[in-house]
Formats: sequence, C-alpha cells, structure tokens
Amino acid sequence: MTLRETLRGTHLTEPARQVEIIRRTEVLVVGSGPGGLAAALAAAQQAGDVLGANGILMDAYNTDVRPLLAELREDMGLDPDPIAAYQRSGYQERIVAERVGGSQAGWGA
Repeated sequence: MTLRETLRGTHLTEPARQVEIIRRTEVLVVGSGPGGLAAALAAAQQAGDVLGANGILMDAYNTDVRPLLAELREDMGLDPDPIAAYQRSGYQERIVAERVGGSQAGWGA
C-alpha cells in the first residue's frame, strides 16, 4: 500500500506479527509536523546533542512536501496550486473594488 493510498483511506489493517526490537530509545518522535519537530528538537537539546539538533532542523527545513500536497489536491479534484487558483479567481480584484476608499472588512468596528 502506498502513502497516497493510506492517506485516502479511513483505516489501515495489518496482520498480527512479531516485530524484533532492534533499538531502544528514551524518546521516539513519530511525525514531522510542528509538534514532532519541537519534541525532537527539545529531546536533542536536553541531551546536549548539538549535532543532532542541527540535523533535526536541517531535515525539517529541507523536506519539500509540495509535490505530495499537489498530488493529493488533484486527487481530491482541487487545483494543485492554491496560490495560482487564488490569483486566477479574481477574488483580489473583487476585494479591491468593494473596499473603495480603504474601508476594511469587519464586524462594524
């Protein structure tokens, strides 16, 4: 099963199996979002692992998920490039036309 197939589904079923423990760790971070990055960085800092902390930051900022996101957007019937879709939509021009004189959108403020 590919990552794309996993993301489209609602469940992932694996058969029962015995897994060999190849390494023990005090901290295991699963996920590379903001929370995972913060947890991994905090663990490296707490351990005084400067090179590990540097590696975590380098991996986080060198990971380009844009191709995967574009493919998922296309699979969902959406434009793969949301910025280009916004620019083509004419929404910016409508806002400018509606707010003549610099009036802001708001709730009567």
